[in-house]
Amino acid sequence: MGPMRKTSRFLVLAASVVLCAAIAIVVMAPFRSPASPLGQFGGIHLVYRVVPADGHQPTPAEMAAELKVVANRVNATGIAASSVYVTDGGSLGVDLPKLTFADSMQIRLLIGATGRLDFVPLGQTPVEVGDMIDFVANPPLFSGDQTAAASIGASQTGQRTVDITLKAIGAKLFADYTGRHLGDYVAITLDGKALTVPVIREGISDGKVQISQGGIDGFSLLAAQRLITILQFGPLPFPLHEVGAAEVTPAP
Repeated sequence: MGPMRKTSRFLVLAASVVLCAAIAIVVMAPFRSPASPLGQFGGIHLVYRVVPADGHQPTPAEMAAELKVVANRVNATGIAASSVYVTDGGSLGVDLPKLTFADSMQIRLLIGATGRLDFVPLGQTPVEVGDMIDFVANPPLFSGDQTAAASIGASQTGQRTVDITLKAIGAKLFADYTGRHLGDYVAITLDGKALTVPVIREGISDGKVQISQGGIDGFSLLAAQRLITILQFGPLPFPLHEVGAAEVTPAP
């Protein structure tokens, strides 16, 4: 897949990864979990509205699954005593102790990304990086649930990459498709937006994909870690919309 590697079967993908849009800050009087340590240490209190998917409101079980994904993402950052919970109004609250607004931005990018990764055949019609893909016209071959592992790696030119190993089903689908569609295009998308649109130069039979962001150094460390965390814990069952953020000072 591409002319860059001769001894490896990795698919090298040049991409400019944009995980989410800018976050609007709304200062408010926060509701906090009774167990929240913000009163003692200060920090950031966030509130998210859970957006219905195809008009479907989340059930209690689906809300619990939503909370679990967010909690796993936050816990992966190593922030001590953080808490994720459902507020009295049915929103999702996140408390991040000892952080300022500036320090919280990377975590808010991580929380707010729905995080659906898709491998999308395009045939002979490429799209531009950053374009939204019409999944009705271009159904995905498979999605991020076929990711077995993701880690930080390096390209032959020394760029930081995100290396993905596919599960057996995804690897077979990808091998079959790339082997039969030399010269066609395939997009890898995140939340429907094309991260990269390479042309297929050879069949990829070992299920290994290497994503490389454009630029001299490739991915920044934070961007690579964010993408790996999203792949590790999977997409949110329902999109989130940040509706409030408050910086809380510790009690005297």
